[in-house]
Amino acid sequence: MSDLLRIAKSSKVDPMTRVELKSRRYGWYHGAIIPMTAMSYYYFISFEFPSSRLLKRFKMDSHQFTSIFQIFKPYEDVIESVDNNSYYAGRVETFQVLLADPELAEIWGYSGIYLSVIYRSLSKLKSSFPSSWTDSVLPESPGFKNFDPMELAVGWNEGLQFLVDQGCHIGRAFWLACNIGDEKSASIMLSSRNGIFSLDYNRRVDRYGRHLLGTAFPDKGLWHLTAKELFQRRSELNQWLTSTLNLDSQFLGGILESVKITTSLQDQLFEKGNVPERLKCLDCTSPYGFLIDWHSECFDLDFYNILYDNGFVSMQELCCDGRTALADLCNGLARLYNHREWFEVVAWLVERGAEPDFSHGNFDDHVRWPHLQFYTAVATDCEDEEDTRIFGICKSTITTDFCQCSCSSKGCIPPFVLWSCFYARNCSNGTCRRRLQFRQRKVQHWLWMCGFKRHEIERSFEELCRRELFDRLGMRHICCTSRYYQSTEEKEELLSEDAPSSAELFWLVGIYKKIRKQLQDVTILRFWKLWWMAADDVILPLLPEEACHEPSWVRYENRYSVRYEELEELKTQIEQKRLDRWQYLRKEAGYGGLEDNQMFRFHFTRFWLLAKAHRQRLVSRKRRRLMARPRFILTKRK
Repeated sequence: MSDLLRIAKSSKVDPMTRVELKSRRYGWYHGAIIPMTAMSYYYFISFEFPSSRLLKRFKMDSHQFTSIFQIFKPYEDVIESVDNNSYYAGRVETFQVLLADPELAEIWGYSGIYLSVIYRSLSKLKSSFPSSWTDSVLPESPGFKNFDPMELAVGWNEGLQFLVDQGCHIGRAFWLACNIGDEKSASIMLSSRNGIFSLDYNRRVDRYGRHLLGTAFPDKGLWHLTAKELFQRRSELNQWLTSTLNLDSQFLGGILESVKITTSLQDQLFEKGNVPERLKCLDCTSPYGFLIDWHSECFDLDFYNILYDNGFVSMQELCCDGRTALADLCNGLARLYNHREWFEVVAWLVERGAEPDFSHGNFDDHVRWPHLQFYTAVATDCEDEEDTRIFGICKSTITTDFCQCSCSSKGCIPPFVLWSCFYARNCSNGTCRRRLQFRQRKVQHWLWMCGFKRHEIERSFEELCRRELFDRLGMRHICCTSRYYQSTEEKEELLSEDAPSSAELFWLVGIYKKIRKQLQDVTILRFWKLWWMAADDVILPLLPEEACHEPSWVRYENRYSVRYEELEELKTQIEQKRLDRWQYLRKEAGYGGLEDNQMFRFHFTRFWLLAKAHRQRLVSRKRRRLMARPRFILTKRK
């Protein structure tokens, strides 16, 4: 680089001239900045895309980066224009350059209090610190990268402690300390008497108000220091409010856990309790929410254990969005790809007291389903190896979401997620085909893992039968299966249009119960096989494209490029083909001239009479104490 600059100077070539980069082979890379200078290009290949295989060999450490700046020093026009042209010089690397060569700081315009910090002179810092300064946020320097004194003091314990004692804002400096892994500087800043865990405090330097826990992630040492300080301040806040407001500590703790702490509620509480600035730390009550919301890919249990060991033992505290940590984790399940790690984190939360039932909280609108059972079903459908620890927490009864759709009697149940095509998962050719082929096996596995009793398993298969008949009859959902939001008027309109089919569905479910009552000696799996053997003769089974809610894969390779009109046209064609197949099935079964309700009653009444005759033979055998056990007529060998 030094030789190139020397040649450029001797040849009277300005290295700061902007040029447009042209490249055939790496056009995606060179097109990132157009135009750029020779030096900004050098910055670009040095620090941008560090994980790229193409540029990995250009990655430099801080010592090499410092040496490059020292090469620039003899060329005044180059070094003075660094701040205008080095778009991709890292902030951490530049900070190290300033400390390694203070002369560069002077060239770039640093002076006064900034130079006293860079030269690590405590006496000059105290003399140059503005005594009349009332704002905690010190002004940024006019020099390269605009560092403030707190940032420049990172790594200098005496100077940093002095600035913290003066009440200086720690926001940007804490970020820098976390990025270079300086735990000592971070611990000094965490001792600040300001409300460093308040979002309003952090919004003064960051418009998003990034919490210090989010800044400390993913360094486990810094995460531990930050969590310890946060819990200590919240404990002191609890004691302060208890003594000031004359409240019981357990009562106050229960209120703070069960109520979403809004800004207005927090302001009223702090004003009434005359809370010191240092103890304003109630934003985002549950710290577990930072791991789930801000770092959705973090499933390292070490971070959860650090929070738990530092005193955050309540799993029912609400996160900033009004959900508990478990509800928040379940709500983001559809975005994940590694469901095995999801099982591990859920098991960890449940074992420490997280409530799997979300229906009793005040955050029903923030979750898709009201119980953990639904989400374990989704994860079971996507993962072959489950964590068996979480299945024991499922209720002894099948839970529902209490929707008013006709596809269920009292609301959708978790096995529906395994049985039908849901918009919670991406629809594709392979997904829908495999689901139809293995869905009964997955339902059986999930019910066995949850350990439900026999009557609950019977109820689950009865509801699944209702759901399958609902889909085969072509009825439309108004529950969680629906893709779009439906108003009350739209739901009522759909229910009125499906009223004839609803009457047929209720009759079929009723005859299912009657036949099952007659065949109680048959296992539920054997009965299901007999039921669908009879039902498939008159109620056409669904093909994968008919069962899929978004069958764009039938015609298009990329479902994201399909327009809404094209998808609706495809659905209409699939529906018409199904009607044609159903008419052919009727003729083959001998019901060509009958209406649907007449066909169903004739066909299933015959099935019921056969089941009733079997029941009578079974009773007669018991009365006469016969040894041979009668077999149902449909299972007799021909």
